[in-house]
Amino acid sequence: MGAGKVLGAMLGLMAGLLLGGPWAIVLGLIVGTGLGHYFDEQHAAPPDFPELFSDFPASFEPPPKQAPLSQGPGEFPIVQAPDEDPLDRDITALFVDVARADGDMRREEVREVRRYFEEVLHADTHTVQAVRRHLKDFLTRPAT
Repeated sequence: MGAGKVLGAMLGLMAGLLLGGPWAIVLGLIVGTGLGHYFDEQHAAPPDFPELFSDFPASFEPPPKQAPLSQGPGEFPIVQAPDEDPLDRDITALFVDVARADGDMRREEVREVRRYFEEVLHADTHTVQAVRRHLKDFLTRPAT
């Protein structure tokens, strides 16, 4: 018997004794045991179903490291730009839509977008350049 059932039975018995009468005692004992059983079921450890996790590997293996970028003599260094975050494009589109609500987008609003990405989100230079490209792209399109 779980701890919740025992505690529920004891509390139900005490409530029945306080109310008085044999039916109140029996009813309190039954209700307390039922509530304790419900508590035990809600707080029990989840059952172990190994077949649920059969698709996953038993241990985690990190992906293999990529070969370092190299260059030939007399060539410019190879710089690999990080992938762009699609959320940056969505945030920029939201800024443009809000700015266009009162007319054309002004220089102060463009500065505010840049300040938001630099100071609030602490974006790196690649992200700021991507936001600049997104702004130019959105501003060339007509407002809908």
